[in-house]
Amino acid sequence: MLFAPSQRKHVRTRASSLSSLSSTGSTFTTSSSSNEPEPEPGATDDSMSMSSRLQESLARNLHLANDVQRLSRFVGLFLTCLCQQHCGSDYEMLTVQFLQSQGLAHAQGQAVEREMQVNRKLTRKLDLVTERYRYAALKKRLNGVRVDLHQVAQANENLTGNGSYRNMSVAELEVLETTLEGGLAKIREAMRQQYRDVVEGERETCVVCLHEKVSIVLLPCRHRVLCATCAVRVDQCPVDRMHITDRFSTFGM
Repeated sequence: MLFAPSQRKHVRTRASSLSSLSSTGSTFTTSSSSNEPEPEPGATDDSMSMSSRLQESLARNLHLANDVQRLSRFVGLFLTCLCQQHCGSDYEMLTVQFLQSQGLAHAQGQAVEREMQVNRKLTRKLDLVTERYRYAALKKRLNGVRVDLHQVAQANENLTGNGSYRNMSVAELEVLETTLEGGLAKIREAMRQQYRDVVEGERETCVVCLHEKVSIVLLPCRHRVLCATCAVRVDQCPVDRMHITDRFSTFGM
């Protein structure tokens, strides 16, 4: 079947377009083969660096997909020309271009697969590094909590009289002594306040045993806050801590 001059020119134009695509695909294939997937980063690679590499690889995948799509459009154009026109040399030239396009499509598909493999490896590596950083942070936090617990336990032993005082410096012992004296003073003050509250409230129950009725007046302070049993067991008034010089009973008064 022979073509009119305008038809031959149209076919040659399509063939020229396919030839241009073939040269572009050849350049891409060479570039793909020269840019082999980078080796996996070491275990100490920074996660931010691997994330950047992963983004670059995804961008390359998008570029490859666009090339394949563009190549598919030209293959469709070739098939259209092939169906409409059949001539000797032009047909052979288009056939060669079609075979070359198929080879380029296959090469580009392999390049896309390689990039996807690199992406998967980078993703796994990024997940591993992230998990390691997370584990290291948790371990550091746990060690800090253990140190705090040890310090609290040591301080508690010192306050309860079970500490290792021989291993403490003089300055540390002085600080501990001041702390204990301050705490003891606060306890005594709280006890005296409770005794005062009892006296002011005119309670008739002993402030020591909290069971028997008060029956003894203490001298010289004249506080009446103890029962007969508890009065003989103390040397100081529970209210003002004065030394007791004498006692007398108030039963029947």
